[in-house]
Amino acid sequence: MGWKQEGALALGPASGSTCAAMAPKAFKAKLEHSGVPGTWSTVRIPFDVEKLFGSRARVAVKGTVNGVPFRGSAMPVGDGSHFLVVNKTLQKEAGASPGDTLEISLEPDTQERTVEVPEELQAALKKNTAARRAFEALSYSHRREYADFVREAKRPETRLARAAKSVVMLTEGKRLKG
Repeated sequence: MGWKQEGALALGPASGSTCAAMAPKAFKAKLEHSGVPGTWSTVRIPFDVEKLFGSRARVAVKGTVNGVPFRGSAMPVGDGSHFLVVNKTLQKEAGASPGDTLEISLEPDTQERTVEVPEELQAALKKNTAARRAFEALSYSHRREYADFVREAKRPETRLARAAKSVVMLTEGKRLKG
């Protein structure tokens, strides 16, 4: 039986804002890539995310890229603007490559994001309260990274080993990636 880890997202509209009911914001933007292997392909969001979506921080968003639906995050740059990561899967589905101009629509994503936690990780977390608390305190994306790390192993013994490694890293306060 699977276990869903739900995260409380403190993202989206500011208190009293009506942006959750707003129509998606449509725009065209160029898909950029630095050319350095291992770096993201991104799109600069050409409007004031804070003004429209109510936050200067990372904002959970949903929308379309060239008509292909996705869920992601508007990430802050540091100068008040935001960007959107367009991963390789979405690029392929949208028929997009760096340098292309994309048709994008964005709106706040207020739907709860959940992570399907593999049984091996679930069992390991049940045995270690500190690791479980650390896991539950992680952001949605970091919980997903741990779940994917375990789930993507092909052999059962590798899944168990990765679950055990995850518990150690969580109790030591270490991040899986980055």
